[in-house]
Amino acid sequence: MSGSSPEAGEFAAKNHIGIGFAFTTVPLAKNAVQHYRACARDAGWAPAAEDVIYRAMFHVADTDEQAFADMSTLPPRISLVDQNKAIAEGVRQSGYYGADAVAQRQRTSRRELADRIALGQVIVGGPETVLAQVRHIRDELGAGVLDLVVGAQLGERTLHSIELFGAKVLPRLRGL
Repeated sequence: MSGSSPEAGEFAAKNHIGIGFAFTTVPLAKNAVQHYRACARDAGWAPAAEDVIYRAMFHVADTDEQAFADMSTLPPRISLVDQNKAIAEGVRQSGYYGADAVAQRQRTSRRELADRIALGQVIVGGPETVLAQVRHIRDELGAGVLDLVVGAQLGERTLHSIELFGAKVLPRLRGL
């Protein structure tokens, strides 16, 4: 289940449920994972690495510069919630963001590509850089599962990204 809000982390920990993160940042997820692990300790158990999942989009190119240039051609993503005030109000009223709605909304705010990369929202670069970014996320969160999804629809460059990921990144991820 989502572990982004403190309440969700507490519920998951008390009920021995794994947690996942998507559309967030590594610093926010790290705080949430620490809270989840503390609540699990209080509940008498220790989550395994596989109990923590982090999802991020990726784009791999031959070089860091090419990957950044590819992704820089895309318009900034705007969430469905940000596009529709009625949906935003419904989400707010549902308590989706938990008690700390301000902090939770920061995880979906619009950011420049370089900031999104630095915060672990997207993984972008040449094969070595992508591996380093994945290691950083794993180490920061203690995440045992990284759910990496294609980050852009760029025609042939997307196909090349998938091929590079399969040939130069994925085989080395298995050994992490």
